[in-house]
Amino acid sequence: MEKVIAGPIGSTKPGRIPFRSFNLVRWFLVLGFTSIAITSVASAFVLSNFLKRNMLERDANVTMEFVNSIVHAAHAGPHLTASDPDDGNEVLEKLFAQIASVPEVIRANLYGKNRTILWSSDPAFVGAVFQTNSELDRAFNGGIEIEEGLVGENKKAEHAFLKGAGTRFVENYLPIWSGDRREVIGVAEVYKTPDALYRAINHGTKLIWINAIMGGIVLYIALIWIIHRANLVIDEQQRQIVDAQALAAIGEMASAVAHGLRNPLASIRTSAEVSLGDAPPPPVEEALRDIVAQSDRLELWVRELLTSSRPEAFEFELVQINDLLSRSAEAYVAQMKRQSVKLELRLDSKAGPIEANAVALGQVVNSLIANALEAMPNGGELAITSSCMDAGKTVSIAVIDTGQGIAESEIGQVFEPFVTTKGTGLGVGLPLAKRIIERHRGRLGLSAAPGGGTVASIELPAVS
Repeated sequence: MEKVIAGPIGSTKPGRIPFRSFNLVRWFLVLGFTSIAITSVASAFVLSNFLKRNMLERDANVTMEFVNSIVHAAHAGPHLTASDPDDGNEVLEKLFAQIASVPEVIRANLYGKNRTILWSSDPAFVGAVFQTNSELDRAFNGGIEIEEGLVGENKKAEHAFLKGAGTRFVENYLPIWSGDRREVIGVAEVYKTPDALYRAINHGTKLIWINAIMGGIVLYIALIWIIHRANLVIDEQQRQIVDAQALAAIGEMASAVAHGLRNPLASIRTSAEVSLGDAPPPPVEEALRDIVAQSDRLELWVRELLTSSRPEAFEFELVQINDLLSRSAEAYVAQMKRQSVKLELRLDSKAGPIEANAVALGQVVNSLIANALEAMPNGGELAITSSCMDAGKTVSIAVIDTGQGIAESEIGQVFEPFVTTKGTGLGVGLPLAKRIIERHRGRLGLSAAPGGGTVASIELPAVS
């Protein structure tokens, strides 16, 4: 997609700025979901592995302390370091039979310092030597080694003859320390099927994954809401920038034509009024009155242009809204008579004062009344109302006509600068009115009136 922007004044070639549209919400939905999903899964995986490893290490530490305590309580340390492998077999057998009888233990091997199995719950392993066992090497260096497996896999020679095929087991290499804990004098190899521990691990893992998934979903929803709100704000700010640029163009035009146009208009209007004072014939009088009316209309357009080009430094004061509406309606009484328009004022006495710039707000009301009269050239009814809303916190104003109305599809467009549904309009009246009402912290809207016509409504904060 390419956006073409006009070049400088006097240039024959338009400047071209490449412009690629960027859908913030759509990209966030994809990238946000992907990044949050990856983060949640990675966090859950790391935490579940940490939990599992931590609980297995804790269980292995408890078992090691248990083994060391019974070895030292029975003074069996010298038998582990004896040069004769048969020395103390009865003591070791009696001692480590206690370990083998612990629930969940399916095998226990006892290695002497010479790496020979001095005792085993499976007699077939007694006397065996495993010189290439890296886990055993690390255990003799003082570390606790933990390995998981399934009975029947037989990944190592010492896994043979385990009972309960398919059962999940944990293999612990537990160093047995000397009394002063300066030297490892043996290693106990304990095979366990810790079902209760695995149930606790599985429960904790499930909680971690649930929390990770739910946390990711909540975070994703929260960020979607934030991005959606940010996108709305960006769109609104972009619209305001476009409107401001369009209204700035109005100011440029106003400064160029206002002074050159107002003086001739004033002369034309004065001449027509003077001629009316001479009691001309009816056809001439009608033409002169039309000249005055059209001059007033042109004057209104010029005034709108000049007002829109000035800085919006409003000075606010307390304004009685009913008085303002009455004055605005009175200014158009003569025109209403000429057009056979019936006026109805329904002003609520409870519609209290508001903080406003009386001149600017009066201009808005006058603009709405003028639009309503233009929509009823052959007569009709015009209602101007005021009322209280939100327990007196809001003052509502409505200008209701029975004219030709406006299509629903055009309502949102008429507040854009230079957009008009009239054949002779400039399209700056309603955008300027909306801008002024927003400066008053209010809202201006248009809607179709029941039975035909248009309702222009204004809501402004009341003085508490």
